[in-house]
Amino acid sequence: MLRLYDEQVSSFHRWLARELNIPLQQLALAMENVRVIMTTLNPTSLSKVLKTEGDTTLGDIIEADVPKAEDIVAVDEIKRKISEALTSLPKRWQGVLKMRYGVGGSKPLDYRAVGQRLKLSHERIRQIEELALAKIRKKHSELGALRNV
Repeated sequence: MLRLYDEQVSSFHRWLARELNIPLQQLALAMENVRVIMTTLNPTSLSKVLKTEGDTTLGDIIEADVPKAEDIVAVDEIKRKISEALTSLPKRWQGVLKMRYGVGGSKPLDYRAVGQRLKLSHERIRQIEELALAKIRKKHSELGALRNV
């Protein structure tokens, strides 16, 4: 297949570009657009049986991107338990864990970055994290979701 900026282009593609009086890259782009259009005009059914897989359909192979209800419930339950565990900690410890692990949708930070934000050394952040996790493990040891934090 002709690729944009590809060095190994067939003589046919060079000839066609020359005959059409267009650059080779423009031909590649046009051919790609034609391929996309042809694919769009001739869609494949998800119930079509795949020849190499016996009676397996394309729909069997492609998973839906929609999360399952039980997964949503499980994630919500874990979030609730994490929130509950964090509220049992002093505010500073909560902040350290939230920053370190990206709780609440933020990006997880390393010890140095958390230390800079709180104006503490990275070693002190490590110590606070260790103390906070130990307290959570001790207080919430019955919670399987947090047992291996």
